[in-house]
Amino acid sequence: MVITPWGEVTVSTQQEAVSFIAEIELAQIQQIRSAMPVAQHARFENKFKRQ
Repeated sequence: MVITPWGEVTVSTQQEAVSFIAEIELAQIQQIRSAMPVAQHARFENKFKRQ
């Protein structure tokens, strides 16, 4: 199964053991990273770090 970062299934199969090759568009990756900046999100462990 191949799933986009937005949760859309692009390739799927009913068989158990299958291999897929998927092309990744680097321009699309950069666009998604700028629209979904998860690296900038606050993390629980950073806020409540023991000192």
